[in-house]
Amino acid sequence: MNDIVSILKKLELFGDFSHKDLEKLVGRLSFSIAHYKKGEIIKLMGDDYNELLILMAGKISSEMQDLNGKAMKVETMAAPEIIASGVLFSNQYKLPVDIISVEDCSMLVIPKISVIKLCQENQKFLSCFLQDMGNRICFLANRMYSLTMKTLKEKIALFILEKSDGRNSFELNMTKEEISRLFGVARPSLSRTFQEIIHNGLIVQEGNKIIIKDRSNLVRLAGTKNNNRFQGD
Repeated sequence: MNDIVSILKKLELFGDFSHKDLEKLVGRLSFSIAHYKKGEIIKLMGDDYNELLILMAGKISSEMQDLNGKAMKVETMAAPEIIASGVLFSNQYKLPVDIISVEDCSMLVIPKISVIKLCQENQKFLSCFLQDMGNRICFLANRMYSLTMKTLKEKIALFILEKSDGRNSFELNMTKEEISRLFGVARPSLSRTFQEIIHNGLIVQEGNKIIIKDRSNLVRLAGTKNNNRFQGD
């Protein structure tokens, strides 16, 4: 019980709860724990999503496939993380992506009826849950914007700006293979474009560390209209 409470406390959804209040909430909650091996399919696109999944340990990826079977990664998630909160209350409640374990992982599984009960009984939980759904909508809107860009260079520029979160340097926690799948391109194409951005003096890469040297031109390359969003310190 204490392990579950400690992990949930790290989520924004439960961040405002005291440890004692969260213990009481979990004690009244109906849930189960599911375990998955690396590479195992957790959910397939089109599966019913009538229970809330919370990633408690490990890492997963969400992916889409086109008619030719080519996979495009939507995002990679590391524990702890809430999975598809908005889908749970959609009219069709069908998953729009495949969910695959990147490494051994554990899921807290909460039936939809229990989530509804929590929302009815606890205004704090309801507010945080709605906020999580709103954040998810914003994330997907940004992903759609990225995918509709004309060039790979524009996509990478926006990706770097988003990962930097206003900082001048950050650790890149994804491999080139993972990033290439995120953009739906071949790895050599991704590597060449990364090198072009480095050669143009916009960034420097030291191992997994990315250092932004010319933020204004990186913002211009990304083609974003909301320049203030990506201004550094």
